[in-house]
Amino acid sequence: MGDAGPVTTEATYYQPAEHLSHSHTLTAFPNLPGCYQDAESTARARQEVINISLAISQFEPVVLFAHPDHAHVARSMIQSSADPSADITIREVEVDNLWIRDLGPVFLHSRESGRTEAAVDFNFNYWGHKAEETVDGTFARRILTSKPYSSAISRVKAGLVSEGGALEVDGQGTLMVTDTSIVNDNRNPGLSQEQIEEELKRVLGVEKVLWLKGVMALESTDWHVDAWARFVGDVRVVLSKPPRNAHPKIHEIFDDAMERLPRMTNARGNKIQVVTVDEPDQEKLDGGAIDGMVTSYVNYLLVNGGVILAKFGQDDADAKALQVIQGLFPQRKVVQVYINELPRLGGGIHCASQHVPV
Repeated sequence: MGDAGPVTTEATYYQPAEHLSHSHTLTAFPNLPGCYQDAESTARARQEVINISLAISQFEPVVLFAHPDHAHVARSMIQSSADPSADITIREVEVDNLWIRDLGPVFLHSRESGRTEAAVDFNFNYWGHKAEETVDGTFARRILTSKPYSSAISRVKAGLVSEGGALEVDGQGTLMVTDTSIVNDNRNPGLSQEQIEEELKRVLGVEKVLWLKGVMALESTDWHVDAWARFVGDVRVVLSKPPRNAHPKIHEIFDDAMERLPRMTNARGNKIQVVTVDEPDQEKLDGGAIDGMVTSYVNYLLVNGGVILAKFGQDDADAKALQVIQGLFPQRKVVQVYINELPRLGGGIHCASQHVPV
């Protein structure tokens, strides 16, 4: 349908809440450049992406993007899985990183039709030039300007750099972000927080932005909100609680969020209510802790009728997280998927998926 940028979009489109119905979910099959050129890491990450895709396919169709040179590997892994007939379509596109939430587009609803008719290209720059720069910088543009998306979805080009994992909406006009992941010279040099906020309002169709403190450079994303704080409905926020041995800066921003969030209101003027879920102790996980490791249960994915939730291998923490998340989503089936390599690469289940609303 063409390029909708740089026109004002907030009157036409908006980013819907993740809990609404999905057409399908996107995942991406990683290659060596997306796993620090480590063959063993790549193999483990591929298996975890396949496992996540299989779990999602229990609830809705999955489109798995795979590089043409490696698509046969993805097909073989699915065919040899416990569910070889899973509703997973492999689409051959040049892609190296598995983090499709960040390198892919963010889909928007039309205010008139209530259906997905546009998507934002946030000019992915490898999290502020932290990773090997391959073909993925143009991934969002390439899929939005080719079939099947090009015939039904307008591409909105953002006037800033960001990633899908940096953006959390309630679907009722409120966006939640961390400052360090967007107001950062490695992405948006020269842009003030006020300028960034106005552009986010424009492209995502939101009325109010809630700013949380993040931590710069402790992990690759500069503290994406989708592994930190998520909306549950429009008034509750589930916040990831770090273990006692976490970095002092993480405890500082947790305390700040616990103090700040209950004083905030959403776009409709309702006060935010906070629920916490404890992270596992990384030292107790298989392989132990490494710098930049992300082990957040808040990085779950909502799917049609379900929740795909991480399991890290610390049984008591996994069970407690399941109880908390099931309590937050009593009408949904929660499926836990074990991940260990993805956290070591800096992300989780939500980071490795991108939902496409109906």
